[in-house]
Amino acid sequence: MSRFQKLWNKIGAENSSPMVEVKKAYRGRAYHNWEHVMHCLTEFDEVSALLQTPKAGEVAIFFHDIISGEGDDEKRSAEVAEDKLQEGGVSLEFIQRVKTLILTTHPFKNLDGQNSLDHRLIGDIDLTILGQNPEAYEEYKKGVRQEFEHVPEKVFRTERLKILRSFLEREEVFETQYFRKKYESQARENLRREIEYLGG
Repeated sequence: MSRFQKLWNKIGAENSSPMVEVKKAYRGRAYHNWEHVMHCLTEFDEVSALLQTPKAGEVAIFFHDIISGEGDDEKRSAEVAEDKLQEGGVSLEFIQRVKTLILTTHPFKNLDGQNSLDHRLIGDIDLTILGQNPEAYEEYKKGVRQEFEHVPEKVFRTERLKILRSFLEREEVFETQYFRKKYESQARENLRREIEYLGG
């Protein structure tokens, strides 16, 4: 039984899991793909004991990039998760928790006070690619450009620089002590290098 199917059973969903549909949605992407989800789950497993609602966090990771490259991706991904969880008869409280956790992965997030440790950890997990070794970061950088190859170079550079600078201008790139200790230094080095590469 797949990890997703087991999770679907754990949260008490009444219907069969949408595993095939969810996995299919991540196909054909250079970065926001199933491998990214698996990477996030690996990071999640290291901190799951710290979460108040780990099952909601795990569900959020599976759905957080189900929509990518279409604008307002986090909001739309949260809506897909909501639809699937409602079909499964999951409680409204649980669904709302999953939605806010997905929204915390937005680079310019505004959660209206939803800033629990769970939210900060899920947000950090999505950013852990920033703190990988230079070789892995280069692959990530290439993947992002490939995924958005339909965007003109000038527009891509402008928007990409905006996101990268927003991370670097934070007092800390990562919001939790665990991920700051693990990735902060390397993330700042990678961000500075890419900003310089983009002419920023």
